[in-house]
Amino acid sequence: MENLIEQLTAKNSEYVHNVTKQLMLLGKSDEEIKTILAEILPKIIEGQKEGILARKLLGAPMEFATQYKPEEDKVKRQETAKNESPFLMWLDSALLFFGVISVVMGLMGLFQPQASVYGLLTTLASSALAG
Repeated sequence: MENLIEQLTAKNSEYVHNVTKQLMLLGKSDEEIKTILAEILPKIIEGQKEGILARKLLGAPMEFATQYKPEEDKVKRQETAKNESPFLMWLDSALLFFGVISVVMGLMGLFQPQASVYGLLTTLASSALAG
């Protein structure tokens, strides 16, 4: 593998260095990195003979390294459940409106000497209907 790295041009050598750095950030061991490099170095050298840069052949270093990202991270992203219950959506909106209506009524009562006062039942009903 060492002799393959020596055959690389400066840009391709820099690419391999960046890929190695990205793989280390993903938590790959030295053995895993050597295995990955052993797979891609012959491809890079073949492309180099034809004048193709490693970046064009394999993509950006970060994109290339994400192919070797642990599967657990990908599964965790898919497991993120979204709450689609209509009742909980309504409750969330109703509580938001209750807070907004309460703040507005409190500010009106604070700044206007003759502000009309609404009861708790009216505020709750308005929030429930708006939510």
